[in-house]
Amino acid sequence: MISAEQLAEKYVGFPVAPPKPGIKVDRNVLARYAIVIALVLALTGMFYTYEKTRAVALGYQVNRVRHSVLELQRSNKLLEYKMAELQSPGRVERIARSKLGMTEAEIVLPENEVLTKGN
Repeated sequence: MISAEQLAEKYVGFPVAPPKPGIKVDRNVLARYAIVIALVLALTGMFYTYEKTRAVALGYQVNRVRHSVLELQRSNKLLEYKMAELQSPGRVERIARSKLGMTEAEIVLPENEVLTKGN
């Protein structure tokens, strides 16, 4: 049976030194490190995904609130316009004449003067 060194020498063309006995690595320790690294990476990925999803959801919420504010501002402007229209002097006079039967005064007194019975 041919050893690994002899086989390597046959194919490479020159003698290959056998591996030096050096640091012995325990496979269980390497497996534990790999698991810890994988868990850290997985948790980091999950946290990143959660934060991105939250940011997108908050962006949608901000857009909905902006849209709501714009609608309320439009509605407020419309109500202000209607209020000004309803309070216009022409409209008030028209309603006073037609519905309340009021007429224009014949005598207009200055502010200081008081009408007495004898006058």
